[in-house]
Amino acid sequence: MCSCTRHFGRRCLECLLLTVSFLAVGCKSSDNEGKPSTEGRGVAGEAVYVILEGPWAIAPDPDPKNKDGILAIAPNVVDHGLLYVQSYTGFALLPGEYQFQIPNIASAGTKSFSGLNETVPASSLLAAENNTGFKRYAVHFPKPNGVGAASGTYARVDESGNLPVDPASINEASYTTQISLEYSVANWQTISVTGSTDPIPTALPGISVPLSITQAATVGAPHMIRVGTEPSQDELGSCSNQSKGAFHALVGLFQLKKTIDFRTYDKGCWACDPQGASPKPCPSIQVVQDLKNVGDLVKTAKMSRARQEAERAIQEAENLVSQKSARTGTQRDLLQKVAGIRGYLEELKSKDADFAGKYEVAAQKVNDIVSITSLPAKDCKSPLLNLSVN
Repeated sequence: MCSCTRHFGRRCLECLLLTVSFLAVGCKSSDNEGKPSTEGRGVAGEAVYVILEGPWAIAPDPDPKNKDGILAIAPNVVDHGLLYVQSYTGFALLPGEYQFQIPNIASAGTKSFSGLNETVPASSLLAAENNTGFKRYAVHFPKPNGVGAASGTYARVDESGNLPVDPASINEASYTTQISLEYSVANWQTISVTGSTDPIPTALPGISVPLSITQAATVGAPHMIRVGTEPSQDELGSCSNQSKGAFHALVGLFQLKKTIDFRTYDKGCWACDPQGASPKPCPSIQVVQDLKNVGDLVKTAKMSRARQEAERAIQEAENLVSQKSARTGTQRDLLQKVAGIRGYLEELKSKDADFAGKYEVAAQKVNDIVSITSLPAKDCKSPLLNLSVN
């Protein structure tokens, strides 16, 4: 996914100015594969899929003008980027209310996904839709021909909102995190997004709000449009705090009392859970432990320059991981430190016969660290809320 939409810095004034001024950020691929034709026409009834990614709630659209349509609502989360709309080209949207204009050729369809089902009062749905305080994205979609699961996760959800989420009493379940809305269109060029932004809390010079938006969604091949908001910073470790925080914000929009925990259900993450009243700063617990284990093994080697350099690199990596929060660049810096540690382990293996027998264990711990922190960003794992209204 192209970084100019997914990692749009929500707190960055320049990005806000760019977004509200142009609302279109080109993300064209380096070759012509998937480029739409100049006519923009597909075979009559050809499928186009809209993939909803990130923390979403979907409900029957209460707008009578969008009969049998879908209202999708996502929270505006501090550590998630702006809402992106991405296909062959893409653009980003500020919090606001938008309508997808898709000239669907209706046909019979089915729903197939395992969201987190909840019934809410009509007043709660309307309150979330009409919350113009820069708190949410509300997006109206026409009736799709089918709705299916695009991605999922395993989690435990406490229906009473208790913390910690006790793995001994709450069963694990599989939840859908991304869904696909299927449409059939004869002309891709007729797909667009309209709507308006919410008033921006902090006045920006030269910007009048709310802004009215009309933006074409240029569809290429494959015929997919990705719509979502994902974590905008690197998250080190296995606590999934960005996803927990997004879920907390999502259920809060509808005054629901629910809490969540994800595999690996690490008790060391409980004190820093963002769903709590006063969460503490959360170090990357598994990474810190793996680094300590590698450090203990290195200390058994004979004293040498390689051992001293390895111990220094391990300490620097521990200091980096134990920062109050993960900042841009932290993940890259950590992986560079880990690469150095791996090199020192190789040197110790070649020069210290006694350490050679412990090398495999230490190397595996290093590989574990890399597997946790190697992705540029992690998809939001907040389950889809599938709302019905009473």
